[in-house]
Amino acid sequence: MNSLLIWGTILVSMLGIGYLNLTDSKRRRSHQLEPVKTRRLLWPARALVFAPGVALIAMGHWAGFTIWLGALTVLGWVMVGITPNTYRHIRSDMIALAVRARLQVADYLTPLSQIGALVSQKVSTRLVGVSLGSRRLGPTPADAALVKTLEARVAALEAQVRELEEKSSVTDGDGKYVIAYPAAE
Repeated sequence: MNSLLIWGTILVSMLGIGYLNLTDSKRRRSHQLEPVKTRRLLWPARALVFAPGVALIAMGHWAGFTIWLGALTVLGWVMVGITPNTYRHIRSDMIALAVRARLQVADYLTPLSQIGALVSQKVSTRLVGVSLGSRRLGPTPADAALVKTLEARVAALEAQVRELEEKSSVTDGDGKYVIAYPAAE
């Protein structure tokens, strides 16, 4: 909750800084842009910049206020440092990236959803023992054979473990390594 509050205050303040940045007549003139035709709303924009900080102070969220103040300073300098031409290039690149990403997601989404449906169908048929193709209930003979094979393998491994536990020490095939078990009390 606290991080969402801080990010929200930073976003609101950056909207105000962005508005002031885009409508500043000296900045527009230095970049050979036309002046803004409408009346600038300076006081509402300034309120938009500083109101979140005042709200953080009023709530007693001093750590959040410090983070907001630092982020506002750094992001404000970054925003002002970007020229309008650079902003246009960044904006067009971001739009192209979003379109490409959307197309790629759409290309992968359909096969992935089909694979997910297939996997969930296979898992559910294995767990329940229902074959959707033949509408037959219960495990198949292949499933029963697999279970018997696995049970036999488990029994063999358990027998090997019992043999090893009965010995006081075990060596490998070459006799190089010896594992000694403590005597049972």
